[in-house]
Amino acid sequence: MRRTGNEDNLQVVDLTTQRLGLAGRDSSLSPEVAQHRLGKLGTLLIVSDGMGGAAAGEVASEMAVAIVAREMLQQMAAGVPSREAMRKAADSANAAIWERSQNESAIRGLGATLTAVHLCGQEATVSQVGDSRAYLIRGGTIRQLTEDQSWANAARKAGMQVVNVPNNVILQALGTQRVVNTDITTEVIQPNDLFLLCSDGLSNKVEDHELLSYVTISSSLEAAAEGLVKLANDRGGEDNITVVIARLFTVDDPDTISESRATQLLASTPSGENVMPVGLAG
Repeated sequence: MRRTGNEDNLQVVDLTTQRLGLAGRDSSLSPEVAQHRLGKLGTLLIVSDGMGGAAAGEVASEMAVAIVAREMLQQMAAGVPSREAMRKAADSANAAIWERSQNESAIRGLGATLTAVHLCGQEATVSQVGDSRAYLIRGGTIRQLTEDQSWANAARKAGMQVVNVPNNVILQALGTQRVVNTDITTEVIQPNDLFLLCSDGLSNKVEDHELLSYVTISSSLEAAAEGLVKLANDRGGEDNITVVIARLFTVDDPDTISESRATQLLASTPSGENVMPVGLAG
């Protein structure tokens, strides 16, 4: 509601068929990725929030999602384990953004957060740099899977009273230093799990219990995402807002393999105008 540009980016990738869900910032999700089987190499969800000014932030987040998607396609096709592949992908994105920042004075200081979830087999592998978030909604409860790499969160963990500490001051981002320390965690997945990824434009305005409520009571994932974007905008909307919601469910089909699962995804861009239902059948 306040910014003229969009420094957030997202991507959804079917790694098995090597299909990108989004061909461009303003494109809608491709039908092939909107509903597809979660194949042997899995599916990748990415949210990135750029920093460094309008032009620089947009460049950084675009580079982040593009490089992580490309590297994961290559690494998984080569048989690299998910955790190692996610770390290599983040390292590659960091190196590329850092190099560009050093070589182009007009965008020096650019950087981007990275929150990515790789759904494959029976596990979700989560990659985290910065303060965008990933949540797991299961059995009527919500749990944050990532930990904010921010000054405010570090102060809280140290038992300090957080006063006048901006939530958006982060400890690291892709491209702001030569080496990045990516947090990698794993989670065993179950049918009916929901994964919600978002930039801080949403999480700074909407409480966890509200995220849970909107996803639980809404008639569809599309309605949930639209409602959450509207709620954040109604509360000021000072930042870009991006949200991806993914739902896993078992496919009732005798021809599907035992680990086959389906995912319904929904991605909403910061304006709240482009809400794209996505289904991963797999």
